[in-house]
Amino acid sequence: GFRATAPTGGSPSTTFQAWVETAPSVISVAPASGSGSTQAFTFTASSPSGYADISELQLPFNTTLSAADGCYMRYRGNALYLTDNSGTNWLGGFAPGSAGTASNSYCSISGTGASVSGTGTQLSVTVPVTFQSVFAGAKNEYAIAYDNDAMNSAWQQVGTWTVPGTAVGPNFSLATPQDTHSVISGVVDG
Repeated sequence: GFRATAPTGGSPSTTFQAWVETAPSVISVAPASGSGSTQAFTFTASSPSGYADISELQLPFNTTLSAADGCYMRYRGNALYLTDNSGTNWLGGFAPGSAGTASNSYCSISGTGASVSGTGTQLSVTVPVTFQSVFAGAKNEYAIAYDNDAMNSAWQQVGTWTVPGTAVGPNFSLATPQDTHSVISGVVDG
């Protein structure tokens, strides 16, 4: 945002003071790539106004930037949240370092092992995530940061993560009426 104020006084003036407020930026996620069912991820954002000016981080893991059917986390007000399967409701709301947990069908997050640290312009939030095997496959790590002036960093893809497990797809089996003992079955990779 941009704010300008004219000095108070009896005569108009062409001088003014201006403050240019710069939006926060998402710097990184660590690890930025890899694979595994359980991992603590550290998201770091920066604000020129100082780390305390960062009001919220949203951190989805999904194949596309979608809140539904994914692992979509939020840090706000010193609390961690996770969306439900539909992506419409926030679950949780527990402090990093607490015993709180939140789960949907795709992942769970934990307050145990979570932490927040701020220094200078940078805020880092560490969240332990456990992915469910139904979420198997390559996922993108996204992030956005908001500041107290409601400015944001815009969405960025900050990494990729592969969730191990069996790929889920349509299961089918075919049986011929003549020989019910020879059943052909398989998994279609979707």
